[in-house]
Amino acid sequence: MVDGTLLRRLSERGHWENVILSLRTVIDVSEDEMMSSLKFVIDTHRKREKSSDAMDLDLSEPWIPPLETLLSACLSYDFSPVAVRLSIRKYLSDARDLVAILGVLEGWLHGGIEDEMKLALMSTVKSVAVNTESRTTVVPPYPKIITFLQTLLDASCIALLQYQPSYDLLRKTLAQIEPEIDRLDRLEQLRGVLEPFAKAHVRTLREKAGCVPKESPTELKRQRKRMEQQASLGVGLYKLEELVL
Repeated sequence: MVDGTLLRRLSERGHWENVILSLRTVIDVSEDEMMSSLKFVIDTHRKREKSSDAMDLDLSEPWIPPLETLLSACLSYDFSPVAVRLSIRKYLSDARDLVAILGVLEGWLHGGIEDEMKLALMSTVKSVAVNTESRTTVVPPYPKIITFLQTLLDASCIALLQYQPSYDLLRKTLAQIEPEIDRLDRLEQLRGVLEPFAKAHVRTLREKAGCVPKESPTELKRQRKRMEQQASLGVGLYKLEELVL
């Protein structure tokens, strides 16, 4: 357990590497601290950009992580959408801050479910668990991106609509999400037909690992018959066929 000031104390001392590490290893980091840290990073980078434009850059200033790095660590953490929504309203009420975060999220939406499906298919072929972190060292899991994006929009919809520079980003975000919704609707239609095959695959992996006893010939015959019946149903334009080598 932490007392709710861990990230604040680390950031005050300039230990941002430990802030990132804490979000990956420490439990019970509050959503308040995460959103407060995001606000601090956004404000600090904005001030440094102004100083750079004014040719008044202080090279002795401590290192501050890019917004993408800290936001990725926050999204990878097991956060509560309700608590995040309240913290966003508390610390990120400035529409400029919201646009900065929204810009990062919109960039992460590229690839979306298609990338997740490729990873899942690769893991199935190799009989290994899916590792969502293999997409990249920066981009958090896609479901976490969507959850945080929804929470952000719920908490700040009015503020964004009143800030015209956000319109272009909102349109781009919508353009990224709409195809994903359509893809999910089409994939959902395959759930019932594919479920017996998925269960059979999981059982086969467990049998190979010695976790469950092997099925008897009678049970295998019954299972095969059920799978053939499911395959004969078809779903729209999709047909399931068994390839016999």
